[in-house]
Amino acid sequence: MDDTVARYDPMEAVEEIAATTGIDVRTVANVLEGEVDYLSCLGLLNQGGLDEAARNEIEALREENADLFELSSGEYDMDVAISFIQRNRGIEREIIARVLEANLEFMDRRGLLDEEWEEDWARPGPTTRS
Repeated sequence: MDDTVARYDPMEAVEEIAATTGIDVRTVANVLEGEVDYLSCLGLLNQGGLDEAARNEIEALREENADLFELSSGEYDMDVAISFIQRNRGIEREIIARVLEANLEFMDRRGLLDEEWEEDWARPGPTTRS
């Protein structure tokens, strides 16, 4: 039995996603940082190690994007994530969707996702939320 713990290496993820998608490293990193902001606003990331300034920044993002968070039930929603990142990072929806999909595939190859992730994950629709 292999007792190795799979870990998400953000630098490796950025490099691999950039290589597989053809999207530049800076944009990939910006999308993934935007997703972390989204996850933080949903309360899905441990914020115990954050200082007060970082917590205040997350709260400000949550308030500024309240209309987007009303579109979901507090759960991760790919389309809302894309809209959130587009609004806050100024990146095209199509690019964001490609990076997020490639990131899911990266995590799957590293064994970081459960076996039903593909059933739970729905590709974003063609909406034009902004």
